[in-house]
This record gives sequence, structure tokens and C-alpha cells, in this order.
Amino acid sequence: MVSAANNWLHSLQEVWQNPGGMPAGDFPKTKLLKLHAASPWAAEKLGQQLPWLIELWARLRTDSPPAKDELERQVEKADLDTGLRHFRNREMLRIIWRDINEQAEITETLHDLSLLAEICTQYALDKLHGQLSGQHGEPLCEGGSKARFVVLAMGKLGGGELNLSSDIDLIFFHTGHGRTAGNKLGRGRISNEQFFNRLGQRLIKCLSSIQASGFVFRVDTRLRPHGQSGPLVPSVGALEQYYQTEGRDWERYALIKARPVAGDIASGNELLEQLRPFIYRRYLDYGAIESLREMHQMIRLDADKISSKSTLGIDLKRGSGGIREAEFFVQSFQLLRGGHNPELRQTSFLASLEALVTNQLLETDNAEALLRAYIFLRRLENRLQALHDQQIHHLPSSPEDQQALTCAMGLSSWPLLLEKLQLQQQTIQRLFSGLFNTDAPRDKHSPRYPALIQGDWQQAGIQLEADEQDALAVGLQQLEKLPLSQRARERSQRLLEKVLEINTNNPLGIAVWQDLLTFITAVSRRSAYLALLIEHPHALERLLQLFTQSEWLAAEVIRYPVLLDDLIDPKVNQPASQDEMQASLRRLVSNSDDNESLLENFNQYKRGQQLRIATAELSGELNSRDAQHFLSDLADTILQACLDAVSALLEQRHGVVDGLAWAVIAYGSLGAREMTYESDLDLVFLYQLNSTGVSPDELTSDGDKVLGVEQYASRIGQRLIAFLTTLTPAGRLYSVDSRLRPNGKAGTLVSRVDAFARYQENQAWLWEHQALTRARAVCGNRLVSDRFKEIRISTLSKTHTSINKLRAEVVAMRHKMRAQLEVKTRYQQLKHAPGGLGDIEFIAQYGILANAAGNRQPLLPHDTAGQLETLRQCGLLDNTTTRQLIDAWMQLSRSRQQLTLQRTTSGNIAAEDALTMSAVQAAWERIMEQGED
Repeated sequence: MVSAANNWLHSLQEVWQNPGGMPAGDFPKTKLLKLHAASPWAAEKLGQQLPWLIELWARLRTDSPPAKDELERQVEKADLDTGLRHFRNREMLRIIWRDINEQAEITETLHDLSLLAEICTQYALDKLHGQLSGQHGEPLCEGGSKARFVVLAMGKLGGGELNLSSDIDLIFFHTGHGRTAGNKLGRGRISNEQFFNRLGQRLIKCLSSIQASGFVFRVDTRLRPHGQSGPLVPSVGALEQYYQTEGRDWERYALIKARPVAGDIASGNELLEQLRPFIYRRYLDYGAIESLREMHQMIRLDADKISSKSTLGIDLKRGSGGIREAEFFVQSFQLLRGGHNPELRQTSFLASLEALVTNQLLETDNAEALLRAYIFLRRLENRLQALHDQQIHHLPSSPEDQQALTCAMGLSSWPLLLEKLQLQQQTIQRLFSGLFNTDAPRDKHSPRYPALIQGDWQQAGIQLEADEQDALAVGLQQLEKLPLSQRARERSQRLLEKVLEINTNNPLGIAVWQDLLTFITAVSRRSAYLALLIEHPHALERLLQLFTQSEWLAAEVIRYPVLLDDLIDPKVNQPASQDEMQASLRRLVSNSDDNESLLENFNQYKRGQQLRIATAELSGELNSRDAQHFLSDLADTILQACLDAVSALLEQRHGVVDGLAWAVIAYGSLGAREMTYESDLDLVFLYQLNSTGVSPDELTSDGDKVLGVEQYASRIGQRLIAFLTTLTPAGRLYSVDSRLRPNGKAGTLVSRVDAFARYQENQAWLWEHQALTRARAVCGNRLVSDRFKEIRISTLSKTHTSINKLRAEVVAMRHKMRAQLEVKTRYQQLKHAPGGLGDIEFIAQYGILANAAGNRQPLLPHDTAGQLETLRQCGLLDNTTTRQLIDAWMQLSRSRQQLTLQRTTSGNIAAEDALTMSAVQAAWERIMEQGED
């Protein structure tokens, strides 16, 4: 071995020293010795073609991808077959050199290998097409246009991540039926099917036949429709029809990697766009879980089978913890969620993994561990195949190859390589095994289910009163009568079996059973949601817990089952921060095809976040005040995203108005950051014109459809309200009330800032100033927002001629409001009855209006508790009263929030709340009726 290496090295050194006038620098002895030790195939090829060392030297040192020009030079020296093989071998030598000598990242290696395959395939196709068309003429469609040939790459090549001695998975198709035009003599006309079939056969032979110079790439076309029994080159129409009518889930899985690499690329992309609804379902595709589970099980069984064959070494691809398991893990997410999230529609494993992290579908730690494992295995796979240019995945058993592979990996011993490999495989095993629920045999049914259907409550484990049992029996009978598909009926049965298991340890009340049956009925036509719950027992437990705790959440999930996706997340009780909300909404904007899908995505996101906030509040992770802040942050963020979308739409249609600045002012619960789950939005819209040197009356938008300033500003407000209130399949974002604008309904929808200031100074009623105490700018232009803050402070800090008169007017307004409202439910009583939240808010507002003149500190907070605390700090409320009112506000808000979630709004007020309201009523009498400070 040593003498062979020395002889080989000596031959190369002679070439190096006589480079034909090309200075080559220092002889790369160390790198050559490592190449010889790590890749006998590369060493042999270089020994056969000694000048390649000089010819490739510049490209060996830098990232210089394969190029078509070099391929043409190689073909000109010989013929098509020989030139392709020489080009391929030269490039393989360069790629192996750079990989083994640690001069290239794994991404460069995989990219260059993929590019090499694409260049060879396209070049061979062009030459062969020219030869055939010379014999038979160009293939023409029935309408006279040229018919095209398309090569789709699947698998690793489709993903742009080909390994070193891989075969290439290809699907061929052509774009139209017809006949060829004939050769120059008008002869040789054949059908397009014959032409393209011959072209496909010749392409396969050209690339994969083994000749004196080896092969180019092994070609596998078995992924085409009907496999080996199907036509080699179907028409695009036949391909579409097959996938739309006969396509199976494993073919959807395979098509995730599909990418046109040769022939008519545009037609390839057009086909994939047509197939997108087949590959990626519009909604979260939990219906594919069963097929993925079967694939998962087959992969696991295959890995176990491989592991049991002790005569073979570790299989890097198919073995447990291998490359295939890593890729399946990522592609499963893509198949399930790619229709809902376009960012996941990646052909590359590495790009897909990054998208999972970006979209918070995979924790960063797990993603980084998977990335390390995958890169280690792919690098090891490449260096294993570099030994002898063989498509192998088993680690070698011969000591010579083990030593060579150890050297290639830069490690000191074979046992150390195996140790490092095992650590990486364990990471993949852990993630792969956690993909699906692998509980209990799936073909055995619990005896409880037949007992449930037959009304044998004791056998079924049901613990309900007699009248409740009757109600449950009616619900079950109605479910049995539904015209469900066989799959939906099987899924509903399996789900009920799992519910009965849960019921054994945690008996469910009749209300939960009824909500559950209503839910099953609601989703029966999209039973994939049932599959989701079957697959994720923890999500099912959370669902039943929510049904137990909250009628409101039960109704939300029944009406919008897409919320189940949030229940899968173990962190469902951890709402997103405002920064995370903003990032998520930006992704939704970039992933939405049109305004309709954008609105639906916004609505789904909003409901998902509300679910997370409510879950956190019910579990005690958040108190009611924190929950209100999260709900307010959510509304703020959605408002800004909607305003951005509306502005972009208006700019597209009408251009922009130079100098126009716009802002949204929130009043009421959003202004005070006291949003509840069912709050509407009280909004006022303001705009101003920054100096442009042009009269406002003459200023217009600069687009094709010109609008004046007022029209443009008004159109923004109208579109924004439409965005917020439009009903979508996922509901509407918010109800909007814009009557707090100057002059209410009679006023213009959007006000100029200076007009708004004059109105507040000269025309606004007292109740409008009260409302202004809670108002804040929530989105839009900073200059307009700052100007609003100045107007608010200026308005509220004006001196009142008579404090007693002010107090009397506030009290009169409170009595007037109470007289106009019908206070029937507990929810309404907690807000509007004497001693309720409304009284506390009026006390705070009166305190601000009465004392803000000459002291702007009370004007800083917008929320009730903050305003009360500021009044205390200014010496305007005593400590005892302040603490009493703040505690009361917190308690009554919490009780009201709980009533929203529980939907038990009728009946009498709880004793604790009644006592609190009595204390508030006493404070009201003392401060507001009697005028005590």
C-alpha cells in the first residue's frame, strides 16, 4: 500500500513539475495522500488521467461549480457518451477532493453534485432530441405548436441535495399529443408518444449504461404513475388525471421533492402548480396521518429488519436513526401543513428544516440537533460512496475500507467513528419515534364502545344521572344516524373509545359528552380532525378539559375545529409575545395568495391566540389583567397588519398622496388595554398632511385612479373597517364601532387632526372627554400619534370652572347610561349595576378631569387601575380607597372574564362579588354623590 501510494504520488509529482508552461505552486502532497487514503476510486481516476491534477488545480482550491462549457469541450474531444463520462469523473474528482480535504461545506458538496446531474441530463437530452428530430422531425401538438419533453427530478436530486454516488429519480412527461413533422425528406413521421418514448429510453441509456469510462448517473423512473407498468413518458394531461383521480398519499409525499431539471422547465413548473392542491391540502391535512403512520411503520420495520442482518454493517440510509427517518420527520410536517403554510413547500431538506423553526413548528434545540445529525450522516454517506464510487449505505466490514473511511472523516479510530455515529442516530431515532402515537394494538376495539352504543352505562363506565343518561342516549342515536363515510365512522368510533378510556379515571359530565358529540357531528365531513385527536391523546385530553372548564371555548372549537392545531402544542398555555405576534402576521402576509386568504389566515391566527390566552387564564398561568393585556396586544398587532394590508391595496389601485399621514385611535377597552374575549373595537381615524407646498384642495393621489385627499383618507378607513368586520370561514376579526368620532354618526369617518383638536376644544361633550381619558394611538404614523397625545393632554388638562358642576354632570351621565341599559345577566350586572365596573371607571375618569389642570401626571395611564393608582400618588385619593377600588376592579374583571369563558351569565351575582359591589357603591356615594375627596 505504501509503495503503491508512493508510486502514484511520484507520477503526479512528475506532472506537477512539468505542467506545460503552467506554474502550479507548491506540490499538494498532504492533500493528495489524504485523497489516496480516503478514496481509492478518486486516486485511481487521477492516476489514469494525470493531467487532470494540473487542469483542475485552480478549481480544486475554490468553490467553482460544474459548467456546461467544460462538458462541451469533453464531448468535442470524443463523443457524447465518452465526453459525458469524462466530465462526470473530472467533476466527481474535484468534489471528492474538496469534501475530503475539508475545503467545502456539505451544502456546497450537495449543490455541486445536484448541479452536475442537471447539466449532464439537460445536455444529453438536447443532443438526443436533436438526433431524433433529425430522423423524424420535431414533435408537434395537434394545434401545430411544438410538443415539449420535461424531466422532473424527485428525491435527493429534486431537493438539490444529491449524494455522491446516488441514482437519480426521474419522471418524464410530454406536453401534447400529435405527430412529428418528418425529416428533411418528409419521411419518418411518428406519433409524439413514440418520439418521446424513444427519447426517454435513449436518455436513460446514455446516462446509466456502464462503458469503459464508467457511467454518468444511474436512472430510476419507477416513481412515475403505475411504476414500471406505466408508460415511460405520459402526456401532461394523463399525469394530471392520474394524480387527481388515483394518486396516493405516498405519491403526494414523493412529489414534495419534485422539481423540473431538464427539458421545458416552465411546463414542469406549471404542472407542479396544477398539482399543488393534490400535494398540499388547503387545510391542515390530518387526514394523511394514517397513511404517514403506515409509511412510518414500514420504515421502522425495514430498519429493524436491516438491523437484524448481522452480516451487514450499519445502514446509514435505511437503518434505525438513518437518513430516511430524518427526511421522513421533516416531510411529514410538510405534507400535513404545507397547504396551510406555503413556507413549508420546500424541496430541500435543509430549507424545510429552517422553515419549521421559523414557523415555530419545531423547537430550535431539536432542529439544531437534527441538523447536526443529518449533516454528519450525509457527510459520512458521501465519503462512504467515495471509496469505490458505489451506491452503498452499509458501513464497510473490511479493515482496509474502515481505515479509509476513518481517514476520510478525520477521526483517529473506527470505534470513535461508530461512537459519534451512534450519538447522531439516537437524535434521529428520538424525533422519528415521537412523530406518531404508537400505543396499543390498533385492530382491537374496547368492549366499552358497544356497551356505550347499547346503553349499558355500567359496562361503558358512564357515571351519569338517569335523565342525563337519556340525553346521552339521544345524542348517540343521532350520531349513529348520520350518513358518514366508512372512514369517518371508524374514526368517530375510535375517538369515542379513547374518550371512554379517559372517562374511566376522570368521569365526564353530561355537558362535556354533549359538546363532544356536537363536535364529532360538526367535523364528520372533515374527519381528519378526528384523526388528529386519535393521534394526539394529549390534545384530546386538553380538549375534554376545555369542554369541562369553558362553554365558550367549547363553542369556539366546535365552530372552528382548525383550533385543534393549537391544542397539539404542549405550550398551548403560553401566548405569544407582541414581537412574536408581529413576526407571525408578517409571515401570514407573505404566505397569502390574495386578500381573501389573508383575512382567513388572520382570523385563524387571532382565534388561535385567543385560545392560548384563555387556556393560560383557565390554568392560572395568567391573571385576568394579564390576559386583557395579551388580548389588547393581539388587537393592536392585528390592527397594524390590517392597516398595512389596506394601505398596500390602496397604493396599488390609486397610488399615494404625498405627505398624507394616518393613525388609528382606540377608545374603550382597547384604548385602556382592557380587552376581553368578545370586546368590540371603538376606533377613531385621524390624518394630517405634512408640508408639501401644495394646497390640500389640489393634492391628489398619484395612481391611475386618482383620489382627492379626503376621499383617499376616507377610503383607508372604510377598507380597514371592512377588513376587520368581513365574515370569513374562520369568523370575523372584530366588530367595529366608530361613533366616538367627532359628531358621531353625522361626522366624517376620518378626521383631520387639526379639526379633531378644534372639536375637542370647542364642541365635545363631557362624555366624550371621559372617553378620551381611555384613548390611545394604537397604529399608524408616529407624527399623527404624537399629535393626538398632545391633543388628549391639552383637552383633558383644561381648568373646569366648577368641580361640583363637573361631578354632578358625571353622576348624571352615569345615571342616564344605567337607565338606558337593560341589565339582566350577571355579566351585565358586573359592569353596569350600582357598584360595578362602570362606577369604578367613572370615579377614575372624574378624578382625572377634576385634577389634571396644572398636573399632567394623572393623564399618563389609560387603564382604570393605573389611573386610580396615579390619583393616589398625586394625593387625590387616599390609600385605603385606592386599594379598595383597584382590588374591586381586579376581582369584578376576573369574575366577568370567567363568566365569558364559562358562558354562565344568567342567575344571581356571587356572594363575594355582591359584597365587593356594595363596598364600591359606598365609595361612589362618598366620592361622587357627597363630593368627599
